[in-house]
Amino acid sequence: MKLLKAFIDDETWCARLAAELEFKRIELDLHRQATVGTSVSVYGATDPLHDGRLLTVARRAIDHKKLTAVAIKCGDTCTMIFEPGQRARARVCGRILQSAEPTDAARLKEIEQQVARGRTS
Repeated sequence: MKLLKAFIDDETWCARLAAELEFKRIELDLHRQATVGTSVSVYGATDPLHDGRLLTVARRAIDHKKLTAVAIKCGDTCTMIFEPGQRARARVCGRILQSAEPTDAARLKEIEQQVARGRTS
């Protein structure tokens, strides 16, 4: 019974996360034909590089699907890759950017909390 209680289908997970984070829509693609095989498309992020909610999406997708990496896509011009133990990287309007240090789930959560405190102060 506990197993059934904990299970949530991907469509419901996406809808709940989109509502909680106030995005228009979130879609999960588990069969992406790329080095990072799972992506999450996020609709409604107007400034992806400065939107801390995308870190929440990345961390929760990694946790939800037990992933080793995830690509977060925001429109046609921005894709961010989060791969625990590696530098986070992004392609924005053709430019490649990367974090100064490797990231992991704990670091993503730490940054999320900093961003959340900044929103409430």
